[in-house]
Amino acid sequence: MEQIFDQNRLASTFPIGYVSLNITNMEKSIDFYHSIIGLHVLLKSERFAVLGTITEPLIILAREEKAIQRKSNATGIDHLAILAPNRIELARHLGRILERNYPIRMITNHGVNESIYLNDPDGILIEITRDFTSEELVLHRPLSSQELAQKLLDLSHQLQSNSPEIATNRKIGHVLLKVSDLSQAEQFYVRDLGFQVSMRIPGAVFVSFGDYHHHLGFHVWESRGGQRPDISAIGLRYFSITAPNDEALLESPSDFRFVRDPAGNGIVMSPHAAIHHEELLDMDQIILERSNSIEN
Repeated sequence: MEQIFDQNRLASTFPIGYVSLNITNMEKSIDFYHSIIGLHVLLKSERFAVLGTITEPLIILAREEKAIQRKSNATGIDHLAILAPNRIELARHLGRILERNYPIRMITNHGVNESIYLNDPDGILIEITRDFTSEELVLHRPLSSQELAQKLLDLSHQLQSNSPEIATNRKIGHVLLKVSDLSQAEQFYVRDLGFQVSMRIPGAVFVSFGDYHHHLGFHVWESRGGQRPDISAIGLRYFSITAPNDEALLESPSDFRFVRDPAGNGIVMSPHAAIHHEELLDMDQIILERSNSIEN
């Protein structure tokens, strides 16, 4: 496969723009991403919804009437991370979740960030996270999950979290993917898309642009040799990568490209960091027409 980007063509800050998910029940999913996570509802129709900050879409929901569960060893999304700007805002998320009595999977300190994990109504794993500052990284003392949970809980009690939305300064921090072949995935994301390897652990590779800990990760812990899921399967439809300096994209009549990685995960590559949410749904129709025929 020819190289799609060189290493200087990705966005200079966060190259991941938005994530599109197949879901089964629109009302339940909107309630989760709006009421529990705190995202603004930017657009809603019978089959689609777009949620995000006031200015940027982060999540596109697509209701599939005949959605099927992915097989346990299928490729697709492991989780997506919504990045909050600091610990206070992470605590605001925790307070919101607890107010609504929504179950939490885990609260943990990863050494470079602190995170809350929970599942959406279809079981898709969502991480809400905040990164350590450079000063915190130098002085950092790892907290146990219990210690971190207590700190966030104490902070949340000091905050007013009655607002229906809290999603200012939020973005997609990273996406973790399930792939079938680790070497093929690394070649695609590093050689073809221009990411750099930031960390390797057994069965997984994490990549980033610049010196960030990771914008993308991919693993074979459950999916080694696994098959691509059906296009209507619950979970990932595609995610976007911003490449503002790619001349081929700027000259493209549709202003974006749709490709699949070797594991079948869909990717929209666009020169724009933000796009109007109504344009997203127009673009989505084109993607649906192309998605079954594209192979790498």
